[in-house]
Amino acid sequence: TNTYGCSAITSGTVTVNPAVTATMTNSTICNGTSATLVATGGTNYVFSNGTSNTTGNLVVSPAVTTTYSVTVTNTYGCSAITTGTVTVNPSVTATMTSATICDGTSATLIASGGASYLFSNGTSNTTGILAVSPNATTIYSVTVTSGDGCSAITSGTVTVNPAVTATMT
Repeated sequence: TNTYGCSAITSGTVTVNPAVTATMTNSTICNGTSATLVATGGTNYVFSNGTSNTTGNLVVSPAVTTTYSVTVTNTYGCSAITTGTVTVNPSVTATMTSATICDGTSATLIASGGASYLFSNGTSNTTGILAVSPNATTIYSVTVTSGDGCSAITSGTVTVNPAVTATMT
């Protein structure tokens, strides 16, 4: 009511757009590899490393454990921020010895750098020790795996020299 005794009624509409439920995956990788983080909940994604896209996928290769944030925006312009972490486990430094033997004898190769060892001849163990008796020069490879599941491949050679045939008259 105003000073003249007149009154009026009016109304307005408040449109409530849906809120964004932003999510992003976490990942664990070995140093030197890549991870794909997947963000969901919107139609546009802007990541803390400067990447912007409509898929929500972010491929990264950090050298150390890194947390990435993403601003997720829906078709109504509403947005939310969430994070995802890439945990980086150390890479494996695999080593294996080589040996020289005479034909008919054996050699022991020693692999190191991990928690489990899978050799090319099918032997698998946690000691890294491989006893072999090849009758020709042979290269043995080994997949060395750490406790974190990271792996590397290396090899060692067993060189086989001919056996001595001694005679006496």
